[in-house]
Amino acid sequence: MFGGLDSLEFDAGWFNTKTSFYEGYPPNRIKHFSIQNAWLHVDRFLHQFPALESLNITNCSVDDWKTILLKVFRGSPQLKTFSCRTSELEIWTGWPQTVFFPSEIEGSPTLEHLETIDVIETSWASALLLINLPSLRNLRFEGIADQYFSNLFGDWVAKSSKLLTELSLIRVTVSNDVVLAAVCACPALEVLILNDFFDTSNMIIEVLTGRTPSPQLPPEQAQLPAICPRLRHLDISGCPDVRTSSVHTFVKERLSLFLTTGGNSDAVGSELTQRVAKVNRLEVLRMDRCPNIDGQWIPWFKEHVSHVSCVFASASNKRQQRNLVRRVNGI
Repeated sequence: MFGGLDSLEFDAGWFNTKTSFYEGYPPNRIKHFSIQNAWLHVDRFLHQFPALESLNITNCSVDDWKTILLKVFRGSPQLKTFSCRTSELEIWTGWPQTVFFPSEIEGSPTLEHLETIDVIETSWASALLLINLPSLRNLRFEGIADQYFSNLFGDWVAKSSKLLTELSLIRVTVSNDVVLAAVCACPALEVLILNDFFDTSNMIIEVLTGRTPSPQLPPEQAQLPAICPRLRHLDISGCPDVRTSSVHTFVKERLSLFLTTGGNSDAVGSELTQRVAKVNRLEVLRMDRCPNIDGQWIPWFKEHVSHVSCVFASASNKRQQRNLVRRVNGI
């Protein structure tokens, strides 16, 4: 009946529904699988779908996230995309964080083909940083408050971030030094999203422009004409520390380097280490909910960047934004 099916989406409609839905689908054929609002039977799931390339888990309940995650990753070495959002049941009941330590993972799995990780509001995000991901290109974390995440993330970027083209951190508990080190360790970065950081994003912008000294750069970055020369998309929404002057200088500098180095760079691998590498101009700039951005400069930004978004707070939020500005400015 489903002989030609290669994608499957299942939504149980409510939590803890131990529904049997695996029978009847062609094993070895399903490449893309999305499961929502269900109780996840991992052993049966891996047996029925051994050839998955894309897995999306949303609001699912399991018995033990530690066991489940390791089984999924060890049982699906061919995965290319992994996306997960935690169970709302976990949020409602305040279940404790699922903390992983390196000593707990014997023979850490290696996912040679995994290129994209997209994780929202989970209590076990640090586990992903203990897995070998040599081909990772896109890393997206949102709503992560894992107290161990910052240290593990710092260790991970130092050894595993060379090929990242997208780094997205939204409402993530991570130190400024770690974020800075992560950006500086990604010579191929094209998309940088830093949302809802209190005092981090402006520092990152000034480092990218050279106005603030950067930490010791890895060899891949040190030989380039700019830090992250391929950067095309910058989203710093919800960051009250971001200043008009910093963003203006960054956009202006990248445009100048773009003109002098000869246009958009699609260099990869060893080409990134060449001193003649090209620098991209900024194509997308998002500064929503940034109270320190001077609206008078928006026309200039729109003239020099293809897509600009700078949506200010509504009237009901203006007082809160003024308070944020005072805190940032030390008033």
